[in-house]
Amino acid sequence: MSLDKSSVQEIKKYHCFVLLIVVGIFCFLAITKISWDHQNLVFLGVKLPRLCLLGRIVSFGCPFCGLTRSLWCCIHGHWTGAFYYNYLGILLFIGLVAQFPLRFYLIFFDRKGISTQRLDSRLSEIFFYLALVRWVCVVVIFLRHGG
Repeated sequence: MSLDKSSVQEIKKYHCFVLLIVVGIFCFLAITKISWDHQNLVFLGVKLPRLCLLGRIVSFGCPFCGLTRSLWCCIHGHWTGAFYYNYLGILLFIGLVAQFPLRFYLIFFDRKGISTQRLDSRLSEIFFYLALVRWVCVVVIFLRHGG
């Protein structure tokens, strides 16, 4: 099945959009710091608030707590810190880094207009389920130790 030129252009726009988001994430995390208490990111001297509502209510947070700090550690080469904050951040980092060669190929060298939206969706689902399993383990450990 051959796609018309406008469909191929739309698919390439999608790949450009994904690449811009990844570049934005990396740039933002490259210019931030982690606060002295290791609880927040600091951007231009301003301590950013924690956004996890569940983490404010109970002491173990949500399935995604620590992902931003974990990504920050990966970008700055602090692998043990990344594992400590949320080990799924290392997987997310690898997935984000893999976007660079993939999207460059699909934008500049692909003539057929290969769409990765279905694959992107499936990978997001898998990551969500991994985060959920991690969170259930955290809750069980929290409850076993007396909460």
